[in-house]
Amino acid sequence: MERIGALGSYIQLMVVSGILYTYVIGSLYEDYTIICLSCLVIPVLNLLVFLIVAPETPVYLLSKKRRKDAEKSLLILRGPNYDIHGELDELQKELDIQAQKKKSLVEIYSNKATVKATIVIVGLLCFLSFSGINVVIFYLKRILIATNSKIISPNYGQNIVGFIQVIMTFFSSLLVDKAGRRPLLLISDICMAICIGALGYYFYLLKLDEKLVDGLGLLPVASLAIYIIVFSVGFGPIPGVMMGELFTPDVKGLALGVICILGSLIEFVVVKTFDDVERAFGTGVAFGTFAVYCIIGTFFVYFVVPETKNKSLQQIQDELSGVKKKKKARRTGSASRKSTKSNTSAGSRPSNVGSSLFYHLK
Repeated sequence: MERIGALGSYIQLMVVSGILYTYVIGSLYEDYTIICLSCLVIPVLNLLVFLIVAPETPVYLLSKKRRKDAEKSLLILRGPNYDIHGELDELQKELDIQAQKKKSLVEIYSNKATVKATIVIVGLLCFLSFSGINVVIFYLKRILIATNSKIISPNYGQNIVGFIQVIMTFFSSLLVDKAGRRPLLLISDICMAICIGALGYYFYLLKLDEKLVDGLGLLPVASLAIYIIVFSVGFGPIPGVMMGELFTPDVKGLALGVICILGSLIEFVVVKTFDDVERAFGTGVAFGTFAVYCIIGTFFVYFVVPETKNKSLQQIQDELSGVKKKKKARRTGSASRKSTKSNTSAGSRPSNVGSSLFYHLK
């Protein structure tokens, strides 16, 4: 389990590296043909260099009856000190179940764990989009120009922000398996709310009177930089990591397909409507709305999102299904009955027996 979070966060690392690359190319050239051709080079090189040496997934190898190859692949993914045989047995069980019966979309979502996992992932993707991150990334140069800040030029500003995002996303890949998913998500969302709220307040003052923001030229730049930092260590990579952790192999393909479509639609709606909201209510209100969604997202993470750090697929599925809570309740009830029996046999005072009975009646 040591590397699963880090490996999952590398997807986001590649995304933000691509964003930085386009920022730099865009600041150097204005010809879109050159920009597009430059962006074409990286995926081709990635295909030639990385995919050739990347290990095949253990699930695929097991499905092809290649157990030894699956063991080698899982050792690469989990690390040399991990006991892989138990996990391989669990994966084989899941594949056997999957082979016996292919499930339709209705059958997939008749399972409580799958429904809960979908709620968690769709919720995270919703709050990710409504945090305003895509608006900030897509319109970063325009936002920097609108701040009227003289501290740094928009071109350099967007390149610096892009570089910060890459560094912090890489840092997150080292941290995600040590700190856990929930703490990073909570810290990320709270800090994002503060930063995007501060940016909205700056634009609100700017709209009222430019003199009100005299001496606050550092505020929008600092808010954007910190916003990108905290996003990059939490809400940036972790939803993608958890996508691969919450679903069983037999439903993962179809469930994630549906979720990715929903996530893309939400992202499109947020980015598309930003201009309309900005024109109707002002930039300050638009960013203030994003801050409110970040606050709501914090409550969602706290009450709904489970911790998956260092947990097996079966442990995660049990928690999503409520099995863990039921077992805990049974253990508590059993311990309470033993305590009552012990007190009664020892000749405990009536008040103690009454307290025990009252506890059970509650």
